[in-house]
Amino acid sequence: MTSRAKLRLKEKDMSERNIERNFNFHETNEDQSKRIQQVTSIAKIMASVIEENIPKNTRERALAITNLEQCKMWAVSAISKEHAYLLKEEQDKEKKIEQREEFRKNRKEKKIK
Repeated sequence: MTSRAKLRLKEKDMSERNIERNFNFHETNEDQSKRIQQVTSIAKIMASVIEENIPKNTRERALAITNLEQCKMWAVSAISKEHAYLLKEEQDKEKKIEQREEFRKNRKEKKIK
């Protein structure tokens, strides 16, 4: 297999993993639920501060609220996908170990010849 074909295969695998991770529902454990609740509580406090202190019907207020919603969304997403990210790291480590072992094996075979 050519290096270009290997690269395409690797990119396809990465895309499929990313799709699985990003578009599947992720159950959360108790610790994750607590952290999500903490992020949500702080976002609500910040939203109240924005509502109380920034003039109504301004573009800046709307953007502040929108970006706060987005901030909360990304934080919750990262917490809920945590297991998927850890699993990917574990798989990547295992793959690197396999690649090292294969490299060493090939190196020994070349020395024997």
